[in-house]
Amino acid sequence: MLRKISLASMLCISAFSAFAGQNAWQDDHNVYRYLKSPSGECKNTKEDCADLQAYSVTQFKKADGFNGMPYGLGGTTAIDVDNNGLADYDVVKYSGNKATYTAKHAPTAVKQGSYSYFVYSGEVILDNYSLTNKKIGTTAAGGCDITTTEKFRISTNKSPALGIYVARFNHNTGKVSEPVLVHMKCTDDPHDNAVINLDQAGYVYVLVSGRSTSRGNFVFKSSAPNSIESFVDYTPLMDDYADHFKDLIAAAGQNFPLSGTHYRGINYPKMFWIDDPAYSKNGYFRLIYTVYCNSGETQTCKSTRQVYSAKMVVDGSKASIQDITPIAAYKGHYAIAKARGKDVVIAFNVHPGNKLDDRTNLYYMHSFDGGENWFNAKNQRVSLPIVSPEGLKTVAVREYYDPATIGGIGRRIYMKDIDFMSSGMAKKPTILYVGSLSGDHQPSTLADHYLAKARWTGTSWSNVRLANQVDHNYSSGMLHPNGSDYRVFYPDTSDEKNNAMAGGAAAYLDTGGTSSSVWGRTLISNDVVDPETGSSSYLYNLCEYNYFKSVLNGSNDFVGIFAGGNMHQYREGAPIFIVDLAGNIKRLPTSINYVDGNGEVSLENSEACHN
Repeated sequence: MLRKISLASMLCISAFSAFAGQNAWQDDHNVYRYLKSPSGECKNTKEDCADLQAYSVTQFKKADGFNGMPYGLGGTTAIDVDNNGLADYDVVKYSGNKATYTAKHAPTAVKQGSYSYFVYSGEVILDNYSLTNKKIGTTAAGGCDITTTEKFRISTNKSPALGIYVARFNHNTGKVSEPVLVHMKCTDDPHDNAVINLDQAGYVYVLVSGRSTSRGNFVFKSSAPNSIESFVDYTPLMDDYADHFKDLIAAAGQNFPLSGTHYRGINYPKMFWIDDPAYSKNGYFRLIYTVYCNSGETQTCKSTRQVYSAKMVVDGSKASIQDITPIAAYKGHYAIAKARGKDVVIAFNVHPGNKLDDRTNLYYMHSFDGGENWFNAKNQRVSLPIVSPEGLKTVAVREYYDPATIGGIGRRIYMKDIDFMSSGMAKKPTILYVGSLSGDHQPSTLADHYLAKARWTGTSWSNVRLANQVDHNYSSGMLHPNGSDYRVFYPDTSDEKNNAMAGGAAAYLDTGGTSSSVWGRTLISNDVVDPETGSSSYLYNLCEYNYFKSVLNGSNDFVGIFAGGNMHQYREGAPIFIVDLAGNIKRLPTSINYVDGNGEVSLENSEACHN
């Protein structure tokens, strides 16, 4: 089937081909200044390694344990979290262990052969220090002074710098490798978390996300197939997207000037291998990602996020980004996606009035040829880019709100995961999301939050509430195909134990893959503590789980990975867990004292999210 290419798309492709590109390593806001290569050279050419002293960290070194990234974002809200009659004035928009954040990053884990490879973010112990005498890398070192919410600073009142780690689970031994530090960014923001996937030859790729208009992305490829011992920098040069935005404005029938050019990398990345021998020798990675518009870019994308797709082709010693195509560019959008073979599915929402937190409605499209052509659920071809409410209606799952209207939003939609039964033009997708019936986006003990799915019946969309036991917009679950059904793992919090913070007890329920049936609700960890009956140290001892992420092509012994910890304040040793289909939880060891002859370590039986 030939692809119909619009004038705007042709302009986008020609604009990219003429663009020289920008190098992520030259961005002072993007690179941790004291990152060294294994042979001792500074990764940032502006630094002198002799001056690094106690602040250096070696890329690809092995860590002595799995510890996640504590983080809090947003202005504080006054909420009586522990039901003692007194308002707690420092509840932030969302917070906690962000090791496997965000729900829009995919895949966080992927199975190929006898291993499942996974990425996470965490703090970094600097060189020449140990777990018993450690010095945490911070964003304040080297002049990169970025600080998070005060409650999530370490004892020195600084923010930990973001470390990106990779490890793998051995399905034959049931053990994990030591985690390897792939990169360290000069930020404490886990929006810069990475995704992971493998090509047909078994090389492991780690794509470290960018953020906003300043911090770009990095791409690392393993030095050898099926290995995570060391990586090679394959970071592509990136377009600044100015010409793409001009084309979008023209496609929307507008004519407004842009406000300069800015570095824009790949944000909220989704990276799927498309095995296509006819293209670039063996295949390519299909990227689906977000690009930020700045405040001067007018009504099409003013200060918002837009959804794009592209190919990442690896040829020689570098990767290149090709066929950049805007997908959804009306006001603002977030997206989730999944792919198997050449089948790719996407779900996204809309931000009416260009307001980030006024996210609502649900949209869907799919491809059967690796992202070359896109169709709605009825298999009608989708015309890209989508730049109007009329275009959105052609891919609508459910519209709660007119996307053209500026005003109050009655229902917010937070997408968590997507999967599908069957293949090709016969796909039957299921979208997992949290709905919020709230007057605003702030944490609340009163708002109606619920876990739901939207599924395609073959002729129409059906929306079904799965559970009422979620208490926050950012309480994030996952889907795992289980025969003709799905097992849904999610953070469970009953109304009487609502603390207005993202997360909950680890739980699962089952739902039909091609039906509306819902059954079961099984807690697989200790239940959430009731704030009203909690101890005086309730806030300090908060112990909940969140950001359940599915394993792409996962087998029953390892279906998901998630994070646990305290959502109210920084707590050292924020652990990471894996779960099998039966709901058995294993904790990745927070400290590693023994490694066997295969370089592997046993998992812990503890389900506790505190040491």
